[in-house]
Amino acid sequence: MSASRRLANDLVESLISRGENLALAESVTGGELAVAITDIAGSSQIFMGSLVTYSNSSKVALLGLDAAMIERCGVVSNEVALAMAEGARTRLGTVWSVATTGIAGPGPYDGVPAGRVWVAVAGP
Repeated sequence: MSASRRLANDLVESLISRGENLALAESVTGGELAVAITDIAGSSQIFMGSLVTYSNSSKVALLGLDAAMIERCGVVSNEVALAMAEGARTRLGTVWSVATTGIAGPGPYDGVPAGRVWVAVAGP
């Protein structure tokens, strides 16, 4: 079993045992985290969904982010990742949420180098 599959499996098992659930807000990962979670048997017990918000406008419309905050902090920032996680948690009504934002490349964007990624977790 690969390390990423083992991690997804452990996460699903842990949330099942605790009676908690999970939502995702994905930008740079483009839905790949949702694929990893839903590939695990039993994930339907804990996984409420993923909002793939690749554009800034979708982050505003679907996650409730403030466009001015995105402009001020930059879309690839700790602040945006945290706001995405909170937005997914609120909108999907979950105990936990994970969000990703970053620059996949091949080159930099807005002065941010390719490969820079922020991951945020929101929960109790």
